[in-house]
Amino acid sequence: MTANTSQKGNGARRTRSAGLAELKSALWDAANTLRGSAVDRTDWKGYILPLLFFKRISDVWDEETAEAQEIYGDADPSLFPEIHRFVVPEGCHWNDVRYAPSPSH
Repeated sequence: MTANTSQKGNGARRTRSAGLAELKSALWDAANTLRGSAVDRTDWKGYILPLLFFKRISDVWDEETAEAQEIYGDADPSLFPEIHRFVVPEGCHWNDVRYAPSPSH
């Protein structure tokens, strides 16, 4: 039984390692894209930090909604505004913006 437990632990570590390697690779590729862009490197924070903040707000909104669904069941979470620390207006969630079609130029 102990051998199975350690094998499961090793598998989880390998999966985490593979996931971490993929994340590092994706971040490196993103950094290379930014390096080749027209945006000056000192201005990156003006683009990246607001996007990270916006994504985090949306993630917290989702977490709070999931918790509310556990408590209140299938009731509409918008009926319980006290469960959220802030308001994310309809159509303004990260997923709404991320999957919105790009305007044609």
